[in-house]
Amino acid sequence: MICGTSGLITRRTAVLRLAGVAGGLLATSRAAGEDLGCLQDQTVRWLVGYTPGGGYDAYARLVEPFLERALEARIMIQNLPGAAGAVALRTLADARPDGRTIGIFDGPGALWSVALRERGVPDPARDLTMLARVTRLQQMLVTGPRSGARRLDDLLALGRRRRLVFGATATSSQNFVTCAVTSRIFGLEVDYVVGYPGSRELTLALIRGDVDVISLNVESGLDALGPEGITPLFLVAPEPVPYPQLERVPRLGAPSTLEPQRRDQFAGASADARELGDAIGTYLGFGRIVAAPAGLHDSVRRCLQHAVWTALRDPELAVAAARAQRTLAVATADQAQREMAAARAAIVRILPIAAAAARRAR
Repeated sequence: MICGTSGLITRRTAVLRLAGVAGGLLATSRAAGEDLGCLQDQTVRWLVGYTPGGGYDAYARLVEPFLERALEARIMIQNLPGAAGAVALRTLADARPDGRTIGIFDGPGALWSVALRERGVPDPARDLTMLARVTRLQQMLVTGPRSGARRLDDLLALGRRRRLVFGATATSSQNFVTCAVTSRIFGLEVDYVVGYPGSRELTLALIRGDVDVISLNVESGLDALGPEGITPLFLVAPEPVPYPQLERVPRLGAPSTLEPQRRDQFAGASADARELGDAIGTYLGFGRIVAAPAGLHDSVRRCLQHAVWTALRDPELAVAAARAQRTLAVATADQAQREMAAARAAIVRILPIAAAAARRAR
């Protein structure tokens, strides 16, 4: 299944809707033909701030043929890994605002870096033009075979007996922020070990028993479940995730599915726990964003926004994403702008918690 703007869509539903929706989209595209022709027969560079084969690269290559069709242009994907995506983001912000450079980036990560006042990181609100949101980000906390925990209640019981050890890549990473906020929600005493280069190294540390818990992106972490005894404990996702193996996993963002029977398992009042859950969900929900440099001419901006939206709403893309086990939760540029403002407000709520956890990291 895939996740769309109106909820979950099964592959069968996507296929059944293909004929009818395709006709409507084709008519819409033709009606806006003067907008979509602005880059016809030109080459558009699509920047990806991570190595080939990763999640952002996978989404770019999924969308590429549909965007080429919408723009009647050539899309050239360019991977510019480095500094957790900041190299590509800086390159995008510095590009000429002529419509021939776009990029996909980690929206929450960029906003977090701005909030931390990291040097050289562009501010999406000031330095970029929103084109659309492709999907939301969703995290899951998982444990390994050596912790002995198989469910959330097991982890909470373990946390009452001793301090837990959570692993993360860096104190500014989403996996660290997710761990810090959820630890506060459940009142867990946690030590943090940071500095792992990526999810692969984090996963190996979990299997060895060096750490008790890590946070993984849901989609990229699916392959890690099962064979080595890695078990999902709960999800940080404001919407249901379309994966059968995660159907029974408690989900933060839906308090009724997460709230334990005994309220004393929370650090404080359940209302405060829900507020923090909403904040981390809103922060992550800003998601994977397609953008262009700031300063585009209005006609070029409208052209790109319409073309990206048309590509993302193509029913054939829905089918391709389902086959690739990738979720779509698309949003217009205007909606992405509103969600960016909400994500900034959420950061104000969770930043002090993450900062306090960072001071305890080693």
